[in-house]
Formats: sequence, structure tokens, C-alpha cells
Amino acid sequence: VVDDLTSLEVMTYTADSLENIEYDAKTKSFGESARLKAYTRVELDGDMINLIPERLQVLQDNEEAISGAGVDEKLWHIHQTMVAQAQTGRLAFVKALAEVAGTLIK
Repeated sequence: VVDDLTSLEVMTYTADSLENIEYDAKTKSFGESARLKAYTRVELDGDMINLIPERLQVLQDNEEAISGAGVDEKLWHIHQTMVAQAQTGRLAFVKALAEVAGTLIK
């Protein structure tokens, strides 16, 4: 419970199909039915951990194909939007708690 109040986690998953997918709150995962593609953890003091999605890409260099990894920009944008929404929700929750605490103290 304390960890839920002092940190914020956003996990973005992908799956081939949404049928028969169940989230396990204990392990914070979908098991093998979905793949974790991006992860963000924000601590109360502002420290942040990010796992950024990669995608394989092929670059052409003088008629020679070079493979490497690049950031999956579309998936990363979706994940960043979800992080911003989670932070907005967390702020509203903390403000509501502060208001309740203020009325109890009076």
C-alpha cells in the first residue's frame, strides 16, 4: 500500500488478440498472453525509471543493409500519453486526500 502511494507505475503491453487475456495483479502481468513493451516508474521524489520500446530497423548504407534497433516512436508516444494521464490522476487523488485531511484536522 505504501508503495502505491509513493510511486506511480505505467506499463504498456501488446498482444496478438485481446481474447482470453487476464491480468494478474499479484505479478503485475498478463503472463504469456501479452508482451510488456514500455514501462515507467515515477517515485515520489521525482526519480524516474523508463523502459523504452525498440523496433528492429534496416538501414541502407551504400547498397549494404545494416540492421539495428530504433525507438518505436508510435508506441512510445502512446505510452507517454498514458504516463501523463496517470500523473494527472495521481495529482487529483493527492489533492482530494489533502482536502479530506484538512477537514478532519479542523
